[in-house]
Amino acid sequence: MSEQDQPRAGETEPPIYANYDAIIASEVAAEIVNRCRGIVYDRIHKLMAAGDRDGVERLKAGPAMRLHALLETLDYRDQDRVQTVIETWGPLARDEAALWDALDG
Repeated sequence: MSEQDQPRAGETEPPIYANYDAIIASEVAAEIVNRCRGIVYDRIHKLMAAGDRDGVERLKAGPAMRLHALLETLDYRDQDRVQTVIETWGPLARDEAALWDALDG
């Protein structure tokens, strides 16, 4: 970290531009979670079209809420959390069957 990126007197964190890699990783994690949310909401819309209100409510109260809560935990300053989300949910975002297994479990 260059002298310019060091915290100045009275600052508790380096300037935001000193954290680009962390910010990008947290954005990647957020996109992964949003992809998973998209899969859940696609199923919710299909259930709505089929008139399955119980199924819709079950998905909204369970998987949709769980993924929304996960998204809210992402913070670029917590890179351990960000990396865990990328490693855990990244493969699930590409494998819908595995995603549903994880969300149902």
